[in-house]
Amino acid sequence: RQIPLKATKETLTIRQGDAVGAGRTGVAVWNSGLLLTRLLDALVISNSQWLQGKTVMELGCGTALASIAVAKLGAQRVIATDGNPDVVELAQQNINRNFVLDDESSSSSSSSSEDRLI
Repeated sequence: RQIPLKATKETLTIRQGDAVGAGRTGVAVWNSGLLLTRLLDALVISNSQWLQGKTVMELGCGTALASIAVAKLGAQRVIATDGNPDVVELAQQNINRNFVLDDESSSSSSSSSEDRLI
């Protein structure tokens, strides 16, 4: 799925997974995620410094759309989390698809599959 950011003139590419089965809601881009991304984009258009120097944490990131958006829109640091290891893998693929990351920033770091950081 392609999601444009007007503030940066970039288009985010977000892959969705198969939402069949329990605990799989995080593999879809929901309307609320699209609306949140549009709101964040509009806030940055109205104030280009709005995210500058900020750290943003997204709990239950799913496809990581909002996390990717705030990183592209200027947040200094973004932490995307999800409790489902399959969803974390999809989020990591979307992050890698939209950024060129070094090994340290792209690795999952947590000993528990219940709480992973991307």
